[in-house]
Amino acid sequence: PVEKVIEVEKIVEKPVFITPRIAGFWSVENSLDTALLSFEFAKALKQKVNSTVAYLDFEELTPKAYAVAKVRRSHIESIIRNLNNFELTFKTFENLVAYSNDILVFSGITIKNFFMVKQEHLNSIVQLVKDNIGWTVINGGTSIHTTGVASMMYSSDKIFAVVDARSKLNLFNTLDSINFITANWGIEKDKFVLVVINESLTSEMDTEFVKEIAKENEIYSVIPVKQKKKGYIVQPLIEVIAE
Repeated sequence: PVEKVIEVEKIVEKPVFITPRIAGFWSVENSLDTALLSFEFAKALKQKVNSTVAYLDFEELTPKAYAVAKVRRSHIESIIRNLNNFELTFKTFENLVAYSNDILVFSGITIKNFFMVKQEHLNSIVQLVKDNIGWTVINGGTSIHTTGVASMMYSSDKIFAVVDARSKLNLFNTLDSINFITANWGIEKDKFVLVVINESLTSEMDTEFVKEIAKENEIYSVIPVKQKKKGYIVQPLIEVIAE
């Protein structure tokens, strides 16, 4: 008898390469929540992309990320001096910052070195980590009057604007700030994603209310984030930047 040979076509799934992106976090007045949320996001992003992630804290005067990440403060003066002398290599930068579980942490600008740090310095740091690490999370801190916020907004592919559901005024101030930024800084509104935190039965507003008001201001991406025992459940935000 003749045996019939049946060839089975092998289906090989090719790995999908996602171009590394930059995620920015910012709020009008919730600096601690923004620091906690952005670092939680960095940890989840590292797990998602399975590689080292850079976390840059650009909050000025009262940075908190070094405490959140439990790392030593970065040597800001040395970093700025090397930048001014065009001598800052990535290896040198690594020695002047810190790592927390494969997350490179630039720990923020204190009142001691506030006046020496310019926007071009921060832009150079972003470019350095983008070229050498790729995936980057920037905590811009609060308000709109610091160079850290400006650098974060211009550098980020998406900007997660943190809104506290306990205060309608917080929402309106956030939207007023975004409207000013997009009208005067040349940043597109589709970069912004409103992230609703602290929503509960006793909060002043819920996500649906935020969506309605945001839509009136031509912002169409609103994501609620729930708290867990320690930190936030950030998976919905990860899907925005890394899917």
